[in-house]
Amino acid sequence: MVGEPEDDLRARIERAKAEYAAEKAAKLKPRGDNAMSTGAYALRYSVEFIVAVGVGGFIGYWLDVYFGTSPWGLLILLALGMAAGILGMMRAYAELTAAATGEKSGTNSPVGEEKDGKTD
Repeated sequence: MVGEPEDDLRARIERAKAEYAAEKAAKLKPRGDNAMSTGAYALRYSVEFIVAVGVGGFIGYWLDVYFGTSPWGLLILLALGMAAGILGMMRAYAELTAAATGEKSGTNSPVGEEKDGKTD
């Protein structure tokens, strides 16, 4: 009779250790394939927007210098860069939303794409 409580105690200790290890592993496990923090998403959005505007402005400036059309090339390509930046941010947000809800990313599906074995 003395051996029974000791075995029971060992079993409870082993069970508690296993539960603790499982909880610790679950906390360290990434949330998904593309697990990124909120700050990382903010940095991604801002970099995408700034790069798009910067590239548009750079190309516009040099077109103005080459063709002598100052300031029209710069203004037009800055506007296109801003539009491209906003579009890039919208696409990144759609990816984030799709990843959070578990849906397939890709908001723009071409006509005729197969969905569940059927074509549009």
